[in-house]
Amino acid sequence: MASSSSSQPQSPSQSQPSSQSIQFIGQSYRNFIETVHSPFSRVVYKNSLALYMQYRKVENCDQLLEEDPKIIQSQLIDYIISLREENKLSATTINTKMSAIKKFYDTNDLELKWKKIKSYVGKGKNKKNKKDRPYTHFEISKMLEKVDQRGRIAILLMSSAGIRVGAIPFLRIRNLEKIDKYNLYNLTIYENEDEEYTTFCTPECAKEIDSYLEYRQRHGERPLKEDSPLIREEFDIHDEIRAIRPKPLGVQTFLKMIESIGIRSGVIGKRAVTAILENNGNGKGSSQKRPVMETHGFRKFFQTTAITIISPPFPKERATRLRVTEKGELL
Repeated sequence: MASSSSSQPQSPSQSQPSSQSIQFIGQSYRNFIETVHSPFSRVVYKNSLALYMQYRKVENCDQLLEEDPKIIQSQLIDYIISLREENKLSATTINTKMSAIKKFYDTNDLELKWKKIKSYVGKGKNKKNKKDRPYTHFEISKMLEKVDQRGRIAILLMSSAGIRVGAIPFLRIRNLEKIDKYNLYNLTIYENEDEEYTTFCTPECAKEIDSYLEYRQRHGERPLKEDSPLIREEFDIHDEIRAIRPKPLGVQTFLKMIESIGIRSGVIGKRAVTAILENNGNGKGSSQKRPVMETHGFRKFFQTTAITIISPPFPKERATRLRVTEKGELL
């Protein structure tokens, strides 16, 4: 279906306004984001909305509401078709992205025929794909050899404490409680949110955290403040002003960091985007699925390890909620 808008949107794979030019301001954005309470969900929803704004070639959220509802509906259908046919995204992925866009329009009181819009997503293919697997001990060890201290901490947090990559940017120094008897940290994840829980890292991870925090203090971040991010941006150790003003890293930065580490170590292969190589450079195509999900593979390693050491075995669903006590016991 062709959009009747005077400004024809481009495919998501074509040149778009940069994410830096998008402004998340205004009442329409506040109406949307204030209904998303989980820090991790906020990041996911914001990114999904940003991708649609790039597709629509707009720079602020209010512009998404300027067209007639019938035109907006047509543009949404065009977007879904583009994601499905050109980007080759699965129905599940498309529905996830559309959930954020639907919430934006719903919270701004714009009524659209969502049943009709979502009918263009399709049900996806019913063929069974091989399930992704967790990283192995050997693969994690190889990745730890090819990474800086921040990357080591991120990998160890995900693989030894079962933390999602989306939770790492929200960790603050106050969320760490050292348990000297066992040389590890008690970590509070998603502090003050409905999803809040505590978990424990390994002594290896605790040692890396201690060394990293000492490095920051030694090079000007003194004293360490409770609300400072556990993992901060890189900084010039000779720049005292920047040293005392730590900034957290975003989720996308961590995702790119892990992918880069995996490729450099040889654990993760570069995605084979056949269309980009063979389609005369028009920038379209789909990438092959990797056997290990880049960041979730660490959590699956944590889960698999927990299941392996428990006797008798518990259902997989419970393993995702396992936490280590101060005495090293699993709950």
